[in-house]
Amino acid sequence: MSSNSTKKASGIFATLLIGMIVVSFMFGGYDSMRSTPDTIAKVGNQSIKVSEYQEELERQQNFFRSYYNGGNPLTRKQIEQFGIKQNAMKSLIATKLKLIVGENVGVFIGDNQVQQEVMDYSEPGKDNKPQKIFHTNGQFDIVKYKSLLGNSRRFSPASFEDMIRSKLEVKEASRIFGALPVSNTYAKEYTRLKSEAIAVDAVSIQPKSLSKYIVISNKEITEYLAEEMNIKRVKAVFKERKPKLDKPAQVKARHILFAKDTKNKISIADLRKKLTKKNFESMAKKYSEEPNANKSGGSLGWFGKGKMVPEFEKIAFSMKPGQISLPLTTKFGTHVILVEAKRAATVAKFNSHKKSIATEQIRKNKGKDSEKLLKKLMAKVQMLLKSKNTKAVKKLAKKYGLNFEKNQMVSKLERSAGNISFKAEQVEELFEKNNGALFVFDKDPMEVVIAMTKGNAKKEVNFASEKKMLANALRSKLQKEVTDQLEEEVGYKIYGEL
Repeated sequence: MSSNSTKKASGIFATLLIGMIVVSFMFGGYDSMRSTPDTIAKVGNQSIKVSEYQEELERQQNFFRSYYNGGNPLTRKQIEQFGIKQNAMKSLIATKLKLIVGENVGVFIGDNQVQQEVMDYSEPGKDNKPQKIFHTNGQFDIVKYKSLLGNSRRFSPASFEDMIRSKLEVKEASRIFGALPVSNTYAKEYTRLKSEAIAVDAVSIQPKSLSKYIVISNKEITEYLAEEMNIKRVKAVFKERKPKLDKPAQVKARHILFAKDTKNKISIADLRKKLTKKNFESMAKKYSEEPNANKSGGSLGWFGKGKMVPEFEKIAFSMKPGQISLPLTTKFGTHVILVEAKRAATVAKFNSHKKSIATEQIRKNKGKDSEKLLKKLMAKVQMLLKSKNTKAVKKLAKKYGLNFEKNQMVSKLERSAGNISFKAEQVEELFEKNNGALFVFDKDPMEVVIAMTKGNAKKEVNFASEKKMLANALRSKLQKEVTDQLEEEVGYKIYGEL
């Protein structure tokens, strides 16, 4: 079963689709649309609407701000850096491809399914728990449903129900990729190989990282800096690094955010009158509608210029520590800011960094010393592993930044001991001499691995969960291979940029 059968299966899916799908992007920003006003791209006969793109873009931004930006709003630079606009479009294209797959195999969603999904529709509330937004007193409220959508700029009831239908169709079409079953025979063989393991103690050494442990004396540094050519070299490195060594002005702040469609019953102006330095955090936990504010208390931590939207940044940097701002509006809603502390900008001085840079330059010419240290460490590790002195190995690893993995189980399927990976042929060697044998794998210039085998071991493996995992892995592989093959075959027409 394996990759050959997976490729064959995914090839069948791809063949069904190739030739019928054409993706064409029809915009360079919303002002330059060359299609219908509400369509910004097409995948075959499937249109990508402006509202869909906005929703996916918002979803992507919320993900990145939550997981990579501490919940803080993203700047334009960060949006470009993370490729959020491109990711949003790629996600929508993949969704439309699934819809086309569904069309070709006869996926059908009935009105009753759409109706039930609308009635059960939920969104995260202030505590991030799902709330059925169209319900009143636990029952679906048709008046509330029409009212909320009637006041929405993004959806009418009809377009909302179309979106729900599409999501159900995508969900149903996705099941197609998981249609190939995993046989019990294959799953049993897989779990057997995964459960049969060998116990090892292993140490990984990165030769290139050892140079920083070469001791450079003050005399060497003084003699190095006495030469004009070396001073020029150190100054050039300092000049290159100076932008990163300079410390920009920073502000530490909290804020309370009321969304544009706030659900708070108190106005932000009235709330502002009640705020003090002491109660700001608790008030933010209670009233702020920023994700995770109920835990963070509106904390933004330290930030420099360019990290926040301009209007927010301008106010925050103009305030003194302890001050609370008047309400201000950004594209995210209305904020009140508490500035907790400020740091003045500092400019890096050459004399403060010349010795450390000189030390780095000297170490570059200490290749032989690094080789000696590597040989010394390899010998020491082998001696300690043979004597089973794992405490000393741990101490040595901490001193020189080595990776030590103790009593880890390595199987032929999962060829790793914790964070140390082995090649297939290395695992075969470990299994051949499975008790008390010492191995040194030093052919890779980037890593030396020393391992001591400690005998056969049995890993606990649950057959049912492993079989389910295999089915999920197959589905993911099929989807990826179909998408990759389509991506090679499909033609793109791009007018402008996202």
